[in-house]
Amino acid sequence: KGRQPPVFVFPSSHSERTEMAVEAKVARSVGNDWPFWGIGHDDGHLELVRREGVAALGAAYARQLQAIQPAGPFLLYGSFSSVS
Repeated sequence: KGRQPPVFVFPSSHSERTEMAVEAKVARSVGNDWPFWGIGHDDGHLELVRREGVAALGAAYARQLQAIQPAGPFLLYGSFSSVS
């Protein structure tokens, strides 16, 4: 827990382990004032997108963020891409 707002990290599904190692280095480099929270995803998230669309996935992620920080603004870090 730091004095600054949390940073929410979204790893890419392509190389999650490698990206998490890089993001851990970033978290260490900014110090303890910035808490980092990893927001994970799994096959259930991909199924949600197929079934209900990207907006449903965004809503699921928003609920995860708001469970940690009830109101914005939210600091997001990670790799974002489109879903095909």
